[in-house]
Amino acid sequence: MRKNTPSSWWLIPLPATARDEGESNAAAHEKSIAERFMQVLMRRPAPGTALDRGYGYQVQSGSLDKILKQLENDVGNDVGNDVE
Repeated sequence: MRKNTPSSWWLIPLPATARDEGESNAAAHEKSIAERFMQVLMRRPAPGTALDRGYGYQVQSGSLDKILKQLENDVGNDVGNDVE
């Protein structure tokens, strides 16, 4: 007689490479979305979804300081180019 035990094959953990690959795919997808929002924000800077999503991604990824320095440099370069 066979016992009625629930199937637990789904409890077997995935190999680390499969999990890492899935996480890296998700991270790459999030990064591409954030880059698109940043492009929208650079074309038309205004409060809204693009600012919220771009800022949120930069905070989560720990790259907010890097992007702020880049933007400051871009503004400094633009100001210097306006003077002729």
